[in-house]
Amino acid sequence: MTLRFSRVTLESFETCITLLKKLQDHAEDIKKRNQTHSVSEQVEEKLQDYQSVLSTLEATKELVEPLVYCELEFVGVNFVEPKNSPANGFDTILFILHTLLCKIANLCERLIESLNSWKYFFQERNNFEKLLARHEQLRSFYAIIYLAIKMKDAVDVTQTLLVGESLHPDFSLNRWKQAVKTDAFFGRYFGFHYQSDIRKLLRMTLVAKETIQKTYEGSQKEPKFKTISLLGWGWFYSNLQMLEHLGLDVKNAKQLGIELSSPPSIEQIRAFWNLIEEPFLAGLTQFVSADVAVDKTFSIPPPCLHSFRRFDETVSASHFLRLPSSEVREPVHVRYISYHWRHISEDAIQQSEIVQNMEIDKSSLVSSGLTERLSQQVKNIGVSWDGWLRNKGNDPVKGLVVHIHGGGFIAQSSSSHAVYLKEWAVDLPNSCIVSIDYKLSPEYKYPVALEECTYVYTWLLKHHELLGTTAERIVVVGDSAGGNLALAMTLKLLIRGLRVPNGIVLAYPALYLFPAWSPSRLLSLFDPLLPASVLETCMKAYLPENVNACEDVFISPGMASDTYLKQLPSVFVVAGGLDPLLDDSVVFVHRLRQWREDTEIQIFPNLPHGFFNMGLVVPQAFEAIRLVSKWIAMQLQVEWCGNTS
Repeated sequence: MTLRFSRVTLESFETCITLLKKLQDHAEDIKKRNQTHSVSEQVEEKLQDYQSVLSTLEATKELVEPLVYCELEFVGVNFVEPKNSPANGFDTILFILHTLLCKIANLCERLIESLNSWKYFFQERNNFEKLLARHEQLRSFYAIIYLAIKMKDAVDVTQTLLVGESLHPDFSLNRWKQAVKTDAFFGRYFGFHYQSDIRKLLRMTLVAKETIQKTYEGSQKEPKFKTISLLGWGWFYSNLQMLEHLGLDVKNAKQLGIELSSPPSIEQIRAFWNLIEEPFLAGLTQFVSADVAVDKTFSIPPPCLHSFRRFDETVSASHFLRLPSSEVREPVHVRYISYHWRHISEDAIQQSEIVQNMEIDKSSLVSSGLTERLSQQVKNIGVSWDGWLRNKGNDPVKGLVVHIHGGGFIAQSSSSHAVYLKEWAVDLPNSCIVSIDYKLSPEYKYPVALEECTYVYTWLLKHHELLGTTAERIVVVGDSAGGNLALAMTLKLLIRGLRVPNGIVLAYPALYLFPAWSPSRLLSLFDPLLPASVLETCMKAYLPENVNACEDVFISPGMASDTYLKQLPSVFVVAGGLDPLLDDSVVFVHRLRQWREDTEIQIFPNLPHGFFNMGLVVPQAFEAIRLVSKWIAMQLQVEWCGNTS
């Protein structure tokens, strides 16, 4: 056995089977003692139900044995930290199965107790109904396990966990969605594999998701009508959830979260993922988030490529090719966050490209030069006084954190992620943070977002002093789709011969954008945050037609050659054990560790995708945020001022 949850899963099977046989024996005794027709019928029905659960348990145990007894060294088992977390998607499937078996065993124990004590007699029927519901979940999960076993046989699990649809046509989303019935994972017993705090949060997301679905199904397109509809449907589904939680059989509540036959539209996905930017929620998070001195947005002007060519003909062609491509044609918005107050001159930023790239005849500026110098001196005096009053806030800081947000390439912004960015700003007072608001798909398809991120990074290398930093040390952070862009950007910097960051943080990144499956991606068949149809919609929105995502390393940066992997800086990967994209992280780190032994990966067992945005309400997510800020401080070689309690 090499998978971490093999032993406990087998033990759980044995426990469940033993308890069910006890229940069967007791039912048989009752049947013998009571020969009346009505009692005999009731007992016979129970015996059939018990036998059905027992048969499913035995069949599932037999199915999973090739996985739990496999002696192969699965990718991730030897290096994923901590050791009590799932090492890969196979482990996650065993972890979920073990959790479900524990629920079944607990219900069996309660049923046995109700037979021996009058205290539990009135709970028997409720516990029996719960047992049948868990049985339905086990039957549904049987199909997931079956597909995972097929994956184990399809690829060399000691080297990879990804099964490409082009090489294995059997692994098709359309076929699997018809074969796997996941309705049992929603409704009253939704999220059994999550901790209680995360489960409550995800229930709220299901209500929000269904509310948006109903709102966008309506014919009214005016914003005011959509707002009224959102409030109305939100109230309705919230009450359904409350009634269903009380044990009432509410049909609509049972269907919350179940994926529809038609995939959601881009507009619906955006509305759902951008909820955190709605005025009420944005104001609430602003109120409870960490206090920083500077949190402002501004635009970085596009590059003046034509001006550079015209006024500096001595520049070699090879250097000219290193500049960002012509995809960057408009200003790029960024968010600047700093714990200490510092003056950011937007006028200077807007003029940066012109001054840098054009050889201007200074004699033509004599008439206006005096006015400009006086204006600048007045500004410098004001900045100096403010810096003195605010504890040397204008002294340039050493570290620079460049953040690239997630959102499936189609949604969210730096504002969606500002809560944890402010936490990092407080933890890293001798640094500043710049978060890039790249343009979203499908309006701006690949490679616009990547080129904009690369351009902003190179602009920061040239003009870092305008933001109050020496940029002596730089760390790039990307989460989800932003993790893809962060790694792809670093590869592009290597190819162009430009300075790469001193460290990279990849949080639950999407590193392989070609049609492929893995054990963890099977979770997308019933995941409330990243269902399979949404993943597919995001990839189609981001990628233009006629591109080979498997061969283009700027689309699927996890496919980068060993030549470039050797040149990458230190990399720290964090992911959730219940994230459909977990295997993306594990497979990439497995490859990278062959060349960079300092590569680290930390898996948080009970967290889903996008957990950085859950830090305010989920303690484990906040722990992850703090762990990342410590690693950033180490790479920037600055003091970490976070709370150790």
